[in-house]
Amino acid sequence: MRCLQAMNLCLCREQNKSPALYHRNQQYSITAMTDGSGAVTERYAYSAYGTPTITNASGTARTATAIENRYTYTGREYDEGLDLYHYRARLYDSASCRFCSRDPIGFDGSRWNLFEFLLGNPIKYVDPSGLEVDINLFPETDPLCNLAEQHPDSSGTIIIGAHGCQDGTIFGPDNEIITTVELIDKIKSCKDYQPGVTIVIKSCFPAKSPSRCQWIADKTGLPVVASPRKCSYIYYKLPKDAYWWQKPKFKETETYGPDGKPEPPLVFQPEEPLRSSPFK
Repeated sequence: MRCLQAMNLCLCREQNKSPALYHRNQQYSITAMTDGSGAVTERYAYSAYGTPTITNASGTARTATAIENRYTYTGREYDEGLDLYHYRARLYDSASCRFCSRDPIGFDGSRWNLFEFLLGNPIKYVDPSGLEVDINLFPETDPLCNLAEQHPDSSGTIIIGAHGCQDGTIFGPDNEIITTVELIDKIKSCKDYQPGVTIVIKSCFPAKSPSRCQWIADKTGLPVVASPRKCSYIYYKLPKDAYWWQKPKFKETETYGPDGKPEPPLVFQPEEPLRSSPFK
């Protein structure tokens, strides 16, 4: 049996020279398998924390997969013998709603719990590596939302992903305007908020409002990296609705000036740097 994967997502596989296709939902959880003719061979449903229910095409429950499929909840490998999911860095137990071992990145993954799964919100977040969830202000229906959720770990930064317009306004997941006070509150409630961290705003034109960026820096005590130009999110687009991902070389904020060449973002230094952790 061979399985074709692209950026964490199973697309299809070949077993006994016959093709089989994976179908997924917004969490990248596999919901059905179909054969080469498009006929459903097996269906999958999950509890909020990933306990699987397997059925045949007509909905009759099965005690185990009949087609040897091991990719299920959030696209991760399910071990029927152990009743655990393999999340690369750690094993996950859907029955207890937690990982089986401590987070390799310590309290950078969760401020309170080294075994916590998706910050206690598996409906909103995904974590294919078992490591980290980023701040995300993109609408849930936007392909960039999933891209931001699975952003690689960037130690020492608080990354804000959002849409913005040319006056420096930043928009939230419901396309509402995020006020400066709201943005500061989000930053201060972030698990990574501590001395020595840099705030990186990955949206279009945030530095078009330099007073806002400076206020954020002053009120949080952390430097703010923001661009006065349009931010270019670079991603691969696989077959329709398959997956979205960022190129590995995507820098802190990639923006372009009038000549079309990359232009570095601006850095706003706080008037009074944060000296101690607010959580002590």
